[in-house]
Amino acid sequence: MLYHAKVYDRSGKDKRLSEWKSGSKERRVVVASNALGLGIDTGDTRAVVHAGMPRDLANYVQDSRRAGRDGLPSEAIVLLPEESAKRRRGINSRELGGARPVVYRHKKETGDREEEEMAREVEEYV
Repeated sequence: MLYHAKVYDRSGKDKRLSEWKSGSKERRVVVASNALGLGIDTGDTRAVVHAGMPRDLANYVQDSRRAGRDGLPSEAIVLLPEESAKRRRGINSRELGGARPVVYRHKKETGDREEEEMAREVEEYV
């Protein structure tokens, strides 16, 4: 399901959001900007996928914490094209060097993690 400001009017967005929140089998995946996450508190979201490097660590943490609010395992995934990963700087502004972080998965085993712990894991990775 696509959820974006330029695609649907308010009623169309509301309908799609309602279908997703109700667990509709046709609406199991939402492709959206981070604006969708504002005000959304759905406990059973299993994964948040970022297509590209998040703008900064604060945005990454905020978006990623939308998954697993019910305390069950969940993950945040960052997808980076290999060439982009070689050119770009990491979230903490250190060079990625020879690393090939095409996909980074942060698994959340239980409940919400503290932001500092998530930040340490991201910094260790990059």
